[in-house]
Amino acid sequence: MGCCDLLKEPLPEMTTERTQSSNEQETRSTEAPTVSPSKGLSRRALLRGASVALPTILTLDSASALAAATSAHLMGTVSTASRAVGPNGKIQCVGGDSAVGGTWQKLDLGPTPMIRAQYITPRSYYKSNGAGTAGDLTRPVTIENMCSQGGVYWYRQTSGWTTQWVAAKDPTTNSGVKAGFLVSATALTSFASSIKIKSYF
Repeated sequence: MGCCDLLKEPLPEMTTERTQSSNEQETRSTEAPTVSPSKGLSRRALLRGASVALPTILTLDSASALAAATSAHLMGTVSTASRAVGPNGKIQCVGGDSAVGGTWQKLDLGPTPMIRAQYITPRSYYKSNGAGTAGDLTRPVTIENMCSQGGVYWYRQTSGWTTQWVAAKDPTTNSGVKAGFLVSATALTSFASSIKIKSYF
């Protein structure tokens, strides 16, 4: 037998080892992994415990109670005078000093609200002239601006044949409108017991 004939013949021992190794791999890949009973039980117990605890976390009462307590002192505002009409057709403007925080859309009145309710008669108002003795017909102002900016504004009042300028001031304090926020009748009614100061213009 020559050298070339030796290379052509297979090696029986190596072939047998390769076949056995491949069979072992196939057997391992088809066998299901085994889990000890103790591990399976502990996993089921964990899942069962999670399913019981999850609804409890989602239905905590403390968060809703806190939200309810906070919202009890919140007052919504409106942006136009037509939505802030109150008793006797007057426009309701809550003074900004009534709030302890919040935004222009929702005021936070604090735990013990004290509301300055201002009632503005719908009419044509004007900003003051330079001397502060009358209004300026070239400087009209809306009630929305009166409420948001505050100050003393003027209107024209006719009595008989005479027309004169009148400053819109609270007769009890002789002061003008306090800068604040327009509120609806519904919003202010819900805080009726907390209205401590009233001003009329």
